[in-house]
Amino acid sequence: MNTLAKAYVEENMASYAANKGMFHHVGDFARAAGRIRVPPNIRSMSCSWTVEVEHAEGVIAEQMTVAGIIPTWVCCRQASIHNDDSWYDKYFLTFVVIGSNHTLAGMTRNNTEIIELNAQKGSLFIFDPLIHHNLFDRKSHMENTPPKPWASLQWEIPRNSYKKVFAEVCCLIDRMNQSKTGKTKKRLTMTQMGVLAEERDF
Repeated sequence: MNTLAKAYVEENMASYAANKGMFHHVGDFARAAGRIRVPPNIRSMSCSWTVEVEHAEGVIAEQMTVAGIIPTWVCCRQASIHNDDSWYDKYFLTFVVIGSNHTLAGMTRNNTEIIELNAQKGSLFIFDPLIHHNLFDRKSHMENTPPKPWASLQWEIPRNSYKKVFAEVCCLIDRMNQSKTGKTKKRLTMTQMGVLAEERDF
C-alpha cells in the first residue's frame, strides 16, 4: 500500500467508533466528478423516484474498476429509510456524480443517534448497508419542491478486505481530482496507478 493510500486509511478509519458503525464522509472531489462523462441512460435514471441500479460499462467500467470490483450506478431523486441486508458481507463506497443538495442520513448501530453525510456532487463516503439509511434533497425538503436528480458510482467492498480497496478507490479519485486534464498518457492498471501516485507524491 503506497504512502497516499496509508494516509487515507489512517485518517478516515480512525473516526469509526464501534457504536456508530461504518458511516463516514471521506471528502469532496468535485473536479473528479465533473470529469466523468455520465451516459444518457444514467442521467435519465437519476430522475427516477425509486432507486435504480446498473453496472457501469465501457470506458467508465474500465477506468473505475478497482481490485476487480466494477462500480454500480445508483440513481434516484430520493430514497426512503431502508437497509440493504442482502449485502451483509459488504461496505458501500459511494462517489456522487450528480447531486446538488442531497444528504445521506443513517442511524447508529445502537439506534440512539442520527448521522448525516454530505451527498452532493463530488462527495465520497463509505457506509455499512446494514445501517438504516435514507437519501433526501435538503433544499427541496425545506422549500417543498421536487427533489433534484441524483446519481453515484458505488463500489461494493468485501468487509474482510475493505481497507485496501477503500484506499485504492480514494487514490484513484484523488488522482483524477489533481490531474489538470483528467486523463493519463496511456491506460494504466490499478497497480501501475498506485506506483505512479506514490512516485509523484500527489
